[in-house]
Amino acid sequence: MTRWAHTYSQGRIVIMPSRVFGQATVGDSRLPASAVAEMYWYHGLDETIRMWDYLTAPDVQLACWWVATYGTRTWKKRFKEWTTEYSMALWYQVEVPMPPCGKTKG
Repeated sequence: MTRWAHTYSQGRIVIMPSRVFGQATVGDSRLPASAVAEMYWYHGLDETIRMWDYLTAPDVQLACWWVATYGTRTWKKRFKEWTTEYSMALWYQVEVPMPPCGKTKG
C-alpha cells in the first residue's frame, strides 16, 4: 500500500514504510531519490539513465526536486534557483528544463 506518491508526467516519487526503510523512492523501484539526484549531480542525465535504464528524464527531475525540497541543506543549496523557479511548474505538470548539475559547473 502506497503511503504517499507525487506523480509528474511519467515520473513518480513513492514513500512506503516497507520499502527502503521509508525513504523516498523513484516509481515502483527500490531506488532512493537521493541516489538518483546524486548520480545526476556528479555525472549528468545521460550517465544516470545509462546506469539505470528504466529511469526517464522526468524521474530524474522529480528526484532532484524531492531532494531540493526535503533533503539536506547541501541539496537545497545546489538546486535552490531551479526549485524556486520551477517547483510550481512541476506540480502542475508543465515541462521544465533539467536542473543544473555539478558536471556542468566546472
